Amino acid sequence: MAPSESNKTAQLFQHKVDYIYKNSIMNGDTSAFVAYLRCEANMAADKAIQLREMADNLVAGIPIDHSKPETEIIESEVVEYAPLDEYGVPKYKGKRRGRKSKKRKRQRNPSKTKRQHTAYTFFVQTNYPNVKAENPEHQSKDVITILAKQWADVPEIERKNWQQRAKSNSVQNSTIVDDVQTENEAHGMKVEGVSKDEKETIGADFYLTPTKEKDRLKDIVTLGA
Repeated sequence: MAPSESNKTAQLFQHKVDYIYKNSIMNGDTSAFVAYLRCEANMAADKAIQLREMADNLVAGIPIDHSKPETEIIESEVVEYAPLDEYGVPKYKGKRRGRKSKKRKRQRNPSKTKRQHTAYTFFVQTNYPNVKAENPEHQSKDVITILAKQWADVPEIERKNWQQRAKSNSVQNSTIVDDVQTENEAHGMKVEGVSKDEKETIGADFYLTPTKEKDRLKDIVTLGA
């Protein structure tokens, strides 16, 4: 037993003795208290004999280095026990019981209208696989920086062409969503709306948010220069 726990056990025993002694004095009869002390002494003597026998058995089976002081050997082999509460009962720290709370997964609406592409975002999404294949060691943000520089050099006429392609792609996606929604309603499935604050960040789309596109493009070109 650790020294601190041993002191605490001795204090608890002393409190118990004092309590019995006070009750004996108040009742005017100390014979019960004397009998209790003798009983405790006999139990302590029996326990001391058992401990000595255990020590002798250990010495017979496990040789002890007698070059070290006995107190040093005892302190080095002290086993840490669970701390005791005010009543002398060990306080164990176990696993928390009960059902674990499950993480709620957000249900995605399959008929949700996707974010419409701009000329820049459609340019990046179209050319991203090729640039990534040419630079496999680059991270996504580095690939986006390369594409941003390329977009900065695209002539105005070609940009209008990309704008028309992005618009056509958005119309095509909108038609597909309408078909899915019509099919769901035909099967009796209610399509719930999705809040505007909900955003999807899948793959490179994280870097393709059209909000403040010109400012972001300017920052990317400046940082990558």
